[in-house]
Amino acid sequence: MGKLKQSHHQSGKSNPVVQFIRKYASITFVKSLLFDPSRLPLVSWGILLAELLLNVIVVLRVPYTEIDWVAYMQECEGFLNGTLNYAMLRGDTGPLVYPAGFVYIYSIMYFLTGQGKNIRLAQYIFIGIYLLQMFLVLRIYSKSRKVPPYVLLLTTFTSYRIHSIYVLRLFNDPLAIVFLYAALNCFLDGKWNLGTIPVLDKMVSILPKFVTRVVGFDASLKDKVDVFCEAVCDNFKSFVEYAQPEKFWKKYRDGKRPKKGATEQREKLVIFEEEAEDFSL
Repeated sequence: MGKLKQSHHQSGKSNPVVQFIRKYASITFVKSLLFDPSRLPLVSWGILLAELLLNVIVVLRVPYTEIDWVAYMQECEGFLNGTLNYAMLRGDTGPLVYPAGFVYIYSIMYFLTGQGKNIRLAQYIFIGIYLLQMFLVLRIYSKSRKVPPYVLLLTTFTSYRIHSIYVLRLFNDPLAIVFLYAALNCFLDGKWNLGTIPVLDKMVSILPKFVTRVVGFDASLKDKVDVFCEAVCDNFKSFVEYAQPEKFWKKYRDGKRPKKGATEQREKLVIFEEEAEDFSL
């Protein structure tokens, strides 16, 4: 009888299913998933899977909120019809106020969604954008190994607004944020030149200066990339202004002529062009 019990105990030890249950269905393992930063990579994949299911449920159960999507499609439709003058590109909410990167990206969505009429497909596209951003954000936390996993669980699943912005309102802001987090991931991997590509996105007049200050471009690349980004940031307005016909800018500014600093802006534009010629990835 004693030998029978001993053999049964040994078979339980050697059974892989029993070993798996003992290892992963334990309080110790659950605690490590909640409090051990080294578990962040595993928890991150679980969060992504849960987010996929949650966003699909939101799309299927929560009514879509129309705010800017129709206007986006109207503005892109004008561009696709051959209108390149920003003063002539308009939607129901007013004139087009976003740079060309927005127009190009949403023009692709215009075709994919049947001239913007297939809202459900657009929502699924934004689920993909949201999951991509979450992957990039969670990857940063996973590389740091500093934050307990339960913090990410709370911040991810308790925010209704972040899900609403992506899959219920289809705003354009998330696209710029995806580029930003892609750049930060490149910087963390030491791929500084590659990281400048997503930085110089449609938010080019804002993101370069912000990112160079946060991650220390100048110290890491001996001012080379930082100078280029500074040139883009400081001269983007001048570049757009003087690359367009004066007739357009008279119409856009309601007849106002360039301000007194136009000469200095032209000089800065020349410096920007010289820096751009010297810059290479």
